[in-house]
Amino acid sequence: MSPFFKSLDLPDAPDIIPEEQLPHQLALIEIAAEKGESSNVLEAMVRRVHHGSRIVVASLEEGKILHRAVRYRQKPWWQRQLGRPPNSIVGQMGRVNMAGESVFYSVLGSPAACLIECDAAIGQTFAVSAWKTVKRMNLQSFGYVSEKVMSLRTEPATKAGWMYPATSRIRERLLCEWQSKVFNKEAGDYTYALSNALTKFGLSDVVNGRRIPSSEFHGIIYPSVAAEFLGDNIALTPRFADQNLLFQDCKWIEIIDADMLKSLRRHHVEWQLLDRAEKAQGDGHLIWMGEPTGFTHYSWF
Repeated sequence: MSPFFKSLDLPDAPDIIPEEQLPHQLALIEIAAEKGESSNVLEAMVRRVHHGSRIVVASLEEGKILHRAVRYRQKPWWQRQLGRPPNSIVGQMGRVNMAGESVFYSVLGSPAACLIECDAAIGQTFAVSAWKTVKRMNLQSFGYVSEKVMSLRTEPATKAGWMYPATSRIRERLLCEWQSKVFNKEAGDYTYALSNALTKFGLSDVVNGRRIPSSEFHGIIYPSVAAEFLGDNIALTPRFADQNLLFQDCKWIEIIDADMLKSLRRHHVEWQLLDRAEKAQGDGHLIWMGEPTGFTHYSWF
C-alpha cells in the first residue's frame, strides 16, 4: 500500500524569502557547508529558506519489514548487536547523523540493498536482520524529486512511491528539488553537513518558535545512492526504533560474489547462509539454529 501523505503548512514568518531569491539563498547554504560552517548555523539557514512553504509527511502503516546489515568477523550473540549502535561508538558523521549520534539505518524491501549500502565484498560476513514495525511511521521524504531518480525508477517494483505529490507552487518545487540534490550527492563531509542540517529541520516540530500540530516525525526516507536510487533507505529516530520495532530473524551470511555494475544500474549479490536465528531469549540472547544450511542466495537489485 502506498504511504498516506499529509501536507502541513509551516507558520508564516516576517522574513519569508521571495521565490525569485530562493535559488541564490540555497546556493549560499551550500557555500557555507563547503566552508565548514557550524551545524547550528546551517540548520538555521535551512529553516529560514523553508519559511512560508509546506512540508509533506509520508505516513506508512504498521507491519512494514525493515532490513539492516552489520558487518562482523564473528557471529553476534546478542540482539542489541543487530540494532542501532551506542552513541559512544558512532565516531563519524553519516547522511542523517552527526558524530556521536545514533540512528537506526535500514532499508525497505530487499535485504540485498543493505549489503549494497555496506559495499559488501567477497569473503566478508554479515548479520542481516529483519524488523517489523508495530506502529505507523511518519517519515520526512527527501531525495525523490529529481529527474535522475524518476528516470531510473521505471519498473513497477521500484517506482518512487515516496515522491512528493505534484504541486504547482514554485516555492515547494524549488525546495523539493534542492532537497533531492542534497540527498542524492555521493558521501562526504560536505555532503553530510548539508543532509544533517536538512534532517534536523525535517525532524523538528517547532518552526519559528511555534509548534506544528500532528507532526511527530519518526525518521527520514530517502533513495539509496549506493543502489543507484533503486532502493529506499529509512533512518529512524532512537526513540521510535527502540520502542516500535519487533525482531523477526537474523541471517548470518558470507558474501561469495558481489558485482556492483553501476554503469548498468545492476547489482548482483550472492551469499551463503551460514546460520539463522529466528528468535531471541528474554535477555536478548540470540537463539541460533547452530548448523550451516549451505544455501546459496542470489539477489539482483
